[in-house]
Amino acid sequence: MSKLNDASIVILNYNDYKSTIFLTDLLLSFNYDDFHIIVVDNRSKNESESILNDKYHANSKVDFIVSDINGGYSYGNNYGAKYALNKYNSEYIIIANPDVILENDTIPKLIDCFCLNDNLAMIAPIMKEKDGSFSKKTIKLPNYYDDILACTFKFDKGRCFKDPVYIYNNRLIETEFIPGSFFAIRADVLKEIGFLDDGVFLYCEERILGRKLLNLGYKAAFVNDLFFVHNHGTSTSTVYNKIETLKLTHKSRIYYYENYQNINPIQKIFLKFMMKLFIKRIQLRNKLINILKK
Repeated sequence: MSKLNDASIVILNYNDYKSTIFLTDLLLSFNYDDFHIIVVDNRSKNESESILNDKYHANSKVDFIVSDINGGYSYGNNYGAKYALNKYNSEYIIIANPDVILENDTIPKLIDCFCLNDNLAMIAPIMKEKDGSFSKKTIKLPNYYDDILACTFKFDKGRCFKDPVYIYNNRLIETEFIPGSFFAIRADVLKEIGFLDDGVFLYCEERILGRKLLNLGYKAAFVNDLFFVHNHGTSTSTVYNKIETLKLTHKSRIYYYENYQNINPIQKIFLKFMMKLFIKRIQLRNKLINILKK
């Protein structure tokens, strides 16, 4: 039996109140009993705060709060998770991007899966693309050499996507990496690992979370028969262009290697060089394309 009264979902909004309202209203339409919806505005620069506050301030099923600062994805979700723990003493925390679409039974079935094993700390449904395609794979955490290759245009993403490793009577697919767009995690484990690492503003949060769980011997898994749709980049694409996104990604990857992989100074210098070279090549290619279009 699902324990939705022990679960809270955190929806982090930044300049994307339309997606946030769509997801929040979708959850409300499911009529879950005693389920806590925490909407966090991450100090949006548009009218998100006033619109969301006007819409939900009188709704007893939605807690609308505003982060004290815009500290990025991890900081904002931590802000909501800590609020849920302090107010509701939630046993499970669900993190959801505003641009995800769920079915009515997704969350109850997801929470039910935690009873399969005490070592199971984090779970997620299989992510579908907007066109309906999906992949059931065990995802390995990328290593240093994967990120070097990613800067050469020759990186094969298949290096990190392996044949699925089924566990618990084939109900779950074991994985080291779960995308941050939608997942559930046990609150006691989230506290044990010190919450999400807000040393990164955006990107690489999933790597860090996966590494923290592995280091403590916890398992993460995809639920083989549950799905959700993610409209990739609805939030971030309206804020950052491709080059800015790459720079943020690279900065977060350097942080990850400095703090969780202990690379040596020479490895760090070489990785930074390859990242800068990759961005220069993208910029040059874009210039050439623009010239040819004229």
